[in-house]
Amino acid sequence: MKETRAIVPPVELNKVRDQVLLVVPARPEMWSIVRMTASVLAARLDFSFEDVEDLRLAVTELCATCAVGALVDARCEARFEISDDCFEMHLEVSPVIENDPATSDQRIMGMLELSSQILRATVDDHAVEPLGNAVRRGHLRKDCDPAALR
Repeated sequence: MKETRAIVPPVELNKVRDQVLLVVPARPEMWSIVRMTASVLAARLDFSFEDVEDLRLAVTELCATCAVGALVDARCEARFEISDDCFEMHLEVSPVIENDPATSDQRIMGMLELSSQILRATVDDHAVEPLGNAVRRGHLRKDCDPAALR
């Protein structure tokens, strides 16, 4: 008796091709290192010059937003993931203290709103999570233009 087998489609594995972890002090003068790393990885995805510049700006804004309330000894841990179709950055800044919204400086609130607008304009997805256990987390994602990959 002949045995018949059902055709099983191939399993799609995790499409993350490369992952890079970078840890720097959570200070504005260190954001250039985070930006440079993001630029190099984005170039591997053949992002256009404009897309790389948008990504650099978004990385700076995410770092600055997550570092609001960071203590002097805080560190910034950036995990970059690039796949065939997108660039992702996951960010953790710690230790961070919560600013009291009732007494928070109006300039900080204005800066955070501007950063959010810049992130909306430059990447396909982003979020900054509420503070938890003195850690602020954020992420951003920029998709590749499928036409550019051809």
